[in-house]
Amino acid sequence: MKPMILGALALIGITTSAIAGPEGPWPEESRGLSVPVADWILVVPAERDASGELRIFSRKSEWAKSWTVPKATPSGRRTVALMGDAEDQREIEGWRVDGLDVQSLSRVIRKYKAPAIAVAVRDETGETAVATWVPGAEAAWRFSGFSRDEVLKAIDLMMDGPDYGEKRPIYVSGQRHSGSATEYRLDLPSIEDIELLETGGTLFVRSIDPSGLPRVIVTVSVGWKLKDALAEAGFYISN
Repeated sequence: MKPMILGALALIGITTSAIAGPEGPWPEESRGLSVPVADWILVVPAERDASGELRIFSRKSEWAKSWTVPKATPSGRRTVALMGDAEDQREIEGWRVDGLDVQSLSRVIRKYKAPAIAVAVRDETGETAVATWVPGAEAAWRFSGFSRDEVLKAIDLMMDGPDYGEKRPIYVSGQRHSGSATEYRLDLPSIEDIELLETGGTLFVRSIDPSGLPRVIVTVSVGWKLKDALAEAGFYISN
């Protein structure tokens, strides 16, 4: 089970000080996974400092203060911020939360009778990432932009799983490395779809097939997976 793997990462000495970004030590294989749906979520606001250490229960933090007034996710799921009472501050350590340690998270969930818990992290640049865990399931995380609203949206995306709705299919017909970037060749439903690709702000069209086919070469913003970037623009991968 991935929560146990995540906890083990912290225990064997993979510390946050060596890892940059709001996601810290969260493993790449857990990124973008779905978690079971929960009626409401207990959210732990946290900040990662320049050394990589995760700080929780900092009531003076502007990030923590932004969570004090309850706000639902876009789909209507209730969230409640955990600011930590005296008992929490004694028993729940930041490095254990950062490792998504099952024992610590289970204790919190039992105490507050929460069906799910999320750790919403902001780093010094203002970038955010959120990890979510539901007992009995795998932990998951994803980058979530630069605001509380984007964190709430990311929680919905993890809990709702694939929901294509009005999204249009795209076929990924190839990829290659170009310098430090990865380029993807995409086959779109129509020529008109090409201009939609950059509307999400996470995809960049590098070239368009000169034959007139609805085929393009794109790169993805740093920190984004192709499938997530396409979803932001209103598409899903069909292959």
